[in-house]
Amino acid sequence: MRFGNRRSLITRLEDRCFPMHGTAACVMALSQSGASPAEMLRGTGIDESELLSHSRKVSYAQMQTILRNSVALSPGPEAAFLAGLRVSLASLGVWGMGMTSARTYRELSEFVVKYQWVLGPMVAFDCHEGGGNAWWTYTPLLVSDPQSAEYQLSMEFTICMAYKLSEIAFGPEFRPRLVSLRYDAPAHAHLYTRFFGCPVRFGQPADSFYFDPAFLERKLPNANAISMTMVRIGCDVLLKKLSARGSIESRVRELLREQSAEKPALDVEEVADELEMNPRTLQRKLKEAGTSFRGLRSDVLMDQAIAYLRDTDMTQEEIAARLGFSDGSNFRQAFKRWTNQQPGAFRSKGEPDAPDTDPEHV
Repeated sequence: MRFGNRRSLITRLEDRCFPMHGTAACVMALSQSGASPAEMLRGTGIDESELLSHSRKVSYAQMQTILRNSVALSPGPEAAFLAGLRVSLASLGVWGMGMTSARTYRELSEFVVKYQWVLGPMVAFDCHEGGGNAWWTYTPLLVSDPQSAEYQLSMEFTICMAYKLSEIAFGPEFRPRLVSLRYDAPAHAHLYTRFFGCPVRFGQPADSFYFDPAFLERKLPNANAISMTMVRIGCDVLLKKLSARGSIESRVRELLREQSAEKPALDVEEVADELEMNPRTLQRKLKEAGTSFRGLRSDVLMDQAIAYLRDTDMTQEEIAARLGFSDGSNFRQAFKRWTNQQPGAFRSKGEPDAPDTDPEHV
């Protein structure tokens, strides 16, 4: 199964509220490295006691806030790696149960990809096979810039979790062949080799985790066809519920994305009018969803600015006008605030070269 681009993935996430267990597993695992759960949840409207609630849901915006808070808390360079290794199958609810019931790693992979939306992932994943390799690819959903601390924390946590869950299935004989990452090598790059135990390449065009394809046909020790059938039925029901549930957040984002040079970004009164509600009602509903109009507008503008810088030859002044800024200077100040980088420096990084995907040639 192959997903589309990041924009389509984001659109699928924005109008959903997910079960709490995936987010709770991440928060509780990070807390063991010294990050306070209450501080990670600050600004989300979620109480620490609700992490264990089977009925509490978490939105895309709330997950973004948790990720930003986690980075701001700076629990240490090892924190995300260790948190990923601490996640247990039991903490992942019905999704984790499905992983334990699979007959082979191939069936496990197909289950994981098909039903990942039940978990409410902060990183989307897919599994591939070809050329003597098998590999997972990852697409962070909560942040756009590969060079940001939030993006890197997402990948450190996710790949360590994937490694740990694969090792649970096969034991210590399972080893990754290669890890490739989009971002530049961070100051703590040595930790990647330590935790993954394989070559690691930075500045690559995709975030990937390679392994021996022979594992795909390995039989798993806890396979249970009856349990797998029951889990699939339950997950199908959950997916239907997720597909039927829209959110005020997604509707606001959709309106904000319609801006152009002729139609600059709408203000809160204009958006409320489009949605046929009072501006105060709109602000209240957004607050209940764990976000705000100002925050959504900044997120949309940041994503659009990054897309223009990467995908077009527009000047900074042209991008500023397209996004509704009065001049290039104001745009540059806003971009610096969003990404901690200047637009020129961001654009100059360009796209990394394609990797040699044969692990024997690292």
